[in-house]
Amino acid sequence: MHEVIDEDWVAESINALPAPPEVKEAYFNHMIGAHTTIEQVGDVAERAGAATLVLNHFVPGEPERPRWRRASRGFSGRLVVGEDGMDIGVRR
Repeated sequence: MHEVIDEDWVAESINALPAPPEVKEAYFNHMIGAHTTIEQVGDVAERAGAATLVLNHFVPGEPERPRWRRASRGFSGRLVVGEDGMDIGVRR
């Protein structure tokens, strides 16, 4: 299970803010530094040896499936786009 962020969405959202460039840059760097991007998360799961990657804690908050399906790039296992209230079984 892993959180995920859409870097393009973050950049567009921050660029639209009425803030000085240095504030926007700091905010962007924080958001990207504190989260795993769609482009990174599949590789993280692959290197961890995960059989299934469940995405949660989406930024932006709405789980648009086509956007998050890009996370399967670089990952050979099963991808699940999590939803509120979803039950996920875990094997020991």
